[in-house]
Amino acid sequence: MVQTHFIKAKKGYSACLGGRARLWRSLERLTEFLLLTSCGSDSLINGCLRQRLLDGMSRRGRRLSVEHGAGEAASAAAAHERTLRPRPQPRATALRSGYATTLQISLASECDLAATNSRLPPDSMVEAEEAIFPQYARTLEASSTYIRCRNFILALWLRNPVKYLEYTRVAEVASIQGRLVNIWNSPVLRDAYEFLQRYRYINFGILPLSPQPSSKQSPRIIVIGAGIAGLSAARELLNLYRHHPTEAQPVITVLEGRKRVGGRIFTLPLHTRAQGEEHPSGVDLAAQIVTGFEDGNPLDVIIMKQSQLPVHFLYNANECQLYDYNGEAVDQRVDMRCEELFNEILEQACHTVMEDGRRYVVTGPRVRTSTKTPADIPRLPLPSLGEMFDYHLSRHPKRVMLRPLDWRLINWHIANLEFANAASIDQLSLYNWDQASHLGQKIGGGCFVASIETSYPSHQHGFEGDHAMIPGGYGQVPHAYAFGMDSEHAVLDIKFEKTVDLVSVDPVTGEVTVECADESLYQCDALVMTVPLGILKSNSIVFDPPLPAWKRGAIDRLGMGWFNKVILVFERRFWPADMDSFGALSEPEDRSDSTGGLPAYTAVRGRFFLFWNVDDLNLYPTTRLPVLCSFIAGEAAVEMEADDDETIVNKAMTVLSRIFPYEHPLPPVVEQVVTRWSRDEFARGSYSYVANGASGDDYDHLARPTHGNIFWAGEATCRQHPATVHGALLSGMRVAQEVGDLFLGPLQGNSI
Repeated sequence: MVQTHFIKAKKGYSACLGGRARLWRSLERLTEFLLLTSCGSDSLINGCLRQRLLDGMSRRGRRLSVEHGAGEAASAAAAHERTLRPRPQPRATALRSGYATTLQISLASECDLAATNSRLPPDSMVEAEEAIFPQYARTLEASSTYIRCRNFILALWLRNPVKYLEYTRVAEVASIQGRLVNIWNSPVLRDAYEFLQRYRYINFGILPLSPQPSSKQSPRIIVIGAGIAGLSAARELLNLYRHHPTEAQPVITVLEGRKRVGGRIFTLPLHTRAQGEEHPSGVDLAAQIVTGFEDGNPLDVIIMKQSQLPVHFLYNANECQLYDYNGEAVDQRVDMRCEELFNEILEQACHTVMEDGRRYVVTGPRVRTSTKTPADIPRLPLPSLGEMFDYHLSRHPKRVMLRPLDWRLINWHIANLEFANAASIDQLSLYNWDQASHLGQKIGGGCFVASIETSYPSHQHGFEGDHAMIPGGYGQVPHAYAFGMDSEHAVLDIKFEKTVDLVSVDPVTGEVTVECADESLYQCDALVMTVPLGILKSNSIVFDPPLPAWKRGAIDRLGMGWFNKVILVFERRFWPADMDSFGALSEPEDRSDSTGGLPAYTAVRGRFFLFWNVDDLNLYPTTRLPVLCSFIAGEAAVEMEADDDETIVNKAMTVLSRIFPYEHPLPPVVEQVVTRWSRDEFARGSYSYVANGASGDDYDHLARPTHGNIFWAGEATCRQHPATVHGALLSGMRVAQEVGDLFLGPLQGNSI
């Protein structure tokens, strides 16, 4: 493939050389440098030239076109050798040129960006690296060398993540291009590669695999659950062992209770067919939105590059038009004013200290100067986030000026927060509800306060970038993980309709036995548990020996929330096509209590509070049918599970008829789907939340291995990204590393 880059001639030549001679001399030297440094179409230099050099060109310079391709490298080099006079040290000459300086800056910037896009700091080692390689952490020079090597490898991987990156390839590129950023083929480079490989920062996702025969005893690994966490764990183990072809390759079996893969990622095929379409359309009954592809979300590599699925970015997601309960559009200025008050009250609640029966708000600096540890402070009964929010709102100076519309708007924003946490605000932990790793700090005198600096709806460990939907459904991702995308991808060994009842560990041999409801038995050397938190809380799986108290305590303290959808397929679309979503306010059951405070709205604010247009969304149709998907959150999600489908759909239609009064009557519903995730026997809920009395530490406890060879994954084990698809995916990567340490031995570095 031919690539074209535009490069400016060096400015200094204009004073001493003729125009045409100057032009060709610059072209010759640039061509020489490109040929010396090019290592194929996926080289870092090609990427840096394409992405960076254009930004550094002077507006006064002329642009030259240089065309080169990997397939033409040999012939171009021969021609170049005949036309240019030989130089004794061409690489050094190239490095002294102004082009080399530009490339050095470009490549260094590319490497730093690659670290950020891999969830690693570009200028420091993480705790795991320092523990494995203390020799590199001792001095600034050693750590800088290691970090440059690590970032260089990450940049090389992200340039072409559809292909397995072998170390031989890393060494080859480093020997030619690495000198631009002081990288050489050395033990440090090898150590960096081994770390990134073991900890699944490179060579992850859906990659071509070939069988690796071995005469050694193969470790038997069972994964319980074929959701995205279980599928990720199984496939990452295969990817990991490809780097160890001389080791016994694992025999991996996935046990799944359902008849399908994906767990809480489920794209349901609709009975209704779009006109002219042979295949059914699908709607996502649970996970639906990719919450940003930037800053290291692994879904960027998996969806955008490896699977190459079409993506619809929700550029207008922050412009959600709200409608009052009577169908009138809400003035955005009024909504912004109420949202600002909501955020102010939420921040006050999260910074409230309780001491000697008094409550007052403190700021971050006081929290940071605390010297007390959690062990110094007695455990006190704490109010929930909802209680403290109501407390501050009832005492706010603007409270007396709030109109009924203002109350409805504030409660809509509360419903949106309850959707994000799959729980009522009254169930959430006051200081840990947003799941950030450093929240819930405790200060002296039996006082408790959170040290958050941001308020709703930010997330301390979330990924940046526009949210997006996947046309055709999110279910395509777990399907690709399970069965691959073509014949080069391994198909996982999945046993369906295997409901696990008992997990027992032999006290002598450590062998794990898994007993299913159909009385089938499976033995393994390591077990990966990825069942949802709701299943663990229900105690439907018995462990022998029992789970340790710290594990059981974390399961009990964390909450499993409820969130449901109502999906309506209409005969025709009657809403604006360019509207990604719109919101609906609710009034209390007793209209006379419209200014009576939060309790009057608790049961109603989450009813059909948000509608998503999953019709013909801009460029890519997600369903190719006129479909609206309504969200039900908070207490409404719990209460409405008891209603029948007809009652729920009629209530949704009432809301829509008020918002679109010019459509009377509304077009008929030709198909409907209502979810009830708390009644799903394989989920028992939607996703986890930090309940009152729980903290982020409980996510860490849930992630820790037990019994020596039972490992834990799933969204409820990922402290940084709970309740998300990417959190479950990352937990599977973590477990692959832990299982790898068990059978391959802990990673050890070279000494320098």
